[in-house]
Amino acid sequence: MRKTIAIACIALAAGVVTGCTQQSAPANVNAVPTPQPSVSVGTNPPSPNPKVSDVEMKNFSFAPPELRIKVGEDVVWTNADASPHTVTSDTGSELGSDTIAPGATFTHRFLSAGTFAYHCSIHPSMQGTVVVE
Repeated sequence: MRKTIAIACIALAAGVVTGCTQQSAPANVNAVPTPQPSVSVGTNPPSPNPKVSDVEMKNFSFAPPELRIKVGEDVVWTNADASPHTVTSDTGSELGSDTIAPGATFTHRFLSAGTFAYHCSIHPSMQGTVVVE
């Protein structure tokens, strides 16, 4: 009987010790997620395979200042400046991005032919044109 009680006590003690050593550390509740650049998508979101042309916003200008594309193609504007910018139609409503943060992009698919002049509403001296054929 003593032997059985001793074995039971040893097993119990071993279980308690094992349980104490297997506890995991609590998650870091103060961790702050790494911010990711935002991506703004225009009214015509890109499809998986369209031809894509790029415009860079750098040194407070659009590069290239004029872009020629075909109907159905996407244009991606990338903000490479340290300041926010927009892509805003000079007339009409074909283009109208939200504020594009540094490092973020704005994509728009052109579904009709025409010449689309645009500017940055924050920095009006930034001007560009997309010619859709």
